Amino acid sequence: MTSPETPRRRWYQFRLRTLLIGVTLVVIPFALLGRRLEQARSEKAATSWISSVGGKVEYESDWLHPWISGPVRRVDFFELADMSVSGVDLTILADLQYVEELYVGREVPPVLSTTLSSTSHPLSRGVRDASSIAEMKRLTRLSLADTLVTDLRPLAELEELEWLSLDYSHVTDLTPLTELKNLEVLYLRGTQVSDEQVRMLQKALPDCEIVR
Repeated sequence: MTSPETPRRRWYQFRLRTLLIGVTLVVIPFALLGRRLEQARSEKAATSWISSVGGKVEYESDWLHPWISGPVRRVDFFELADMSVSGVDLTILADLQYVEELYVGREVPPVLSTTLSSTSHPLSRGVRDASSIAEMKRLTRLSLADTLVTDLRPLAELEELEWLSLDYSHVTDLTPLTELKNLEVLYLRGTQVSDEQVRMLQKALPDCEIVR
């Protein structure tokens, strides 16, 4: 009596699994799109400010990119040499959770260059506080060159950081950088960092190249 019902029950179970899989395949793209829209809204204020002061942003490219921009991946202010800005507040950048590269100061190439402009960067000279940068956990490259930043403690939380430029900045204490175990290159040209500080950091990070 039960044998004729067994195939039918299995058929219903099969159809139910198929339906669940189909619903999942439909729901996932919409969920991803909703998440992307929310992320875009959270980044809008920051990207609008960056554009208003002449900075540039690059977006991560993925399958949703034709319809909506991906997360901001890179931010730079390299071309703002003619702009006078005082008291620059970087707090607004904390909403850019997916940024991997942030260049606040003038450009320092990854490969050591002996041709650096001696002209100070007005926008970077308005930057004194790096606290908000601590929220940008995905940063791998950061330039605070030619800024007035002196407290590097916020940078200790950037565990993914691999490349850091502090050229011509006002930093003297490198102790917070000992936490950056992935740091590969550090630029300190034109700073007042002591030999003792450099030796201390080199001991803590033996694989990091320190360029002075």
